[in-house]
Amino acid sequence: MKKLKIYLRLFRIKHYIKNLLILFPLFFSGGGGKHLEAGAFFTTFIGTIAFNSVSSAIYIINDIKDRKQDSMHPTKRKRPIASGDVSVQEAKIISLLLLLLTGGLLYAAKAEGAACFCCVIYLFINLAYSFGLKNVPILDITLLGAGYLIRVLFGGFLAGIPVSAWLFLTVLCVSFYLGFGKRKGELEGCMDRGDNAASLESKVCQQIVMRPVLEKYTLSYLDNHMNLCLGLGVVFYSLWAMEKSIILVYTVPLVLFICMKYDLVLTEKADGDPVNTIFASKSLLILLVLYIGIIAFILYILL
Repeated sequence: MKKLKIYLRLFRIKHYIKNLLILFPLFFSGGGGKHLEAGAFFTTFIGTIAFNSVSSAIYIINDIKDRKQDSMHPTKRKRPIASGDVSVQEAKIISLLLLLLTGGLLYAAKAEGAACFCCVIYLFINLAYSFGLKNVPILDITLLGAGYLIRVLFGGFLAGIPVSAWLFLTVLCVSFYLGFGKRKGELEGCMDRGDNAASLESKVCQQIVMRPVLEKYTLSYLDNHMNLCLGLGVVFYSLWAMEKSIILVYTVPLVLFICMKYDLVLTEKADGDPVNTIFASKSLLILLVLYIGIIAFILYILL
């Protein structure tokens, strides 16, 4: 049981929430559920599991590469590889098995070439990110954002549903917003707050484990671009809503409220990671569930 818990931490199960983006094309297609036929649902479901598998493989590869740096980090030192709970050799074998599992699941789902290509591209850009590009300013955030966008496109190819242009642009802008937010949280975490002397953990963060790319950013730069991307994202979402149904326009205030709440949580107590930010606030989670419920009611009951 203890080993199982270690593996679950190694796989970063909590981060699978990001892969819900794969369901967006199927979910937001609406139409009274006409797209939710067994074939499309089965392919999307198995494809999502496959993407979970490749995501975990990438996390493991990244943890292997960063194990020495992580071992000196106040919180990352608890990760299974950095702490020594999982050996490097064992982690390499597990990552290889996960990649093989990904291929097997895509084959079982009868995923078409475009969907498989998305998985390959996702693997490639994340490996490139881990092995150096995460230290290149702007490009690092672009690659972070691309990961979210690929998930949506992957889901569209799996279900055989074209991704709406407005939905594509919405996800694109929100992806950049989350990327800039991640860097903002990391930068704030590596800065002294207030007039008090830096804590031991803050000093460790500054002197040992601060990402080199953070030296290229300022909080004002990150804030400005977060605001730009968020504003565009809300505009594109509004255009998608108007194109889909006038009723959906009434969800825009809730979307704005969720964004403001996310920004507040990010500023107050999160490290910048979108998943940690969401789980850091129960009220934010409730708002997201409420939004999903309202959208489902409109798309599949009213329309």
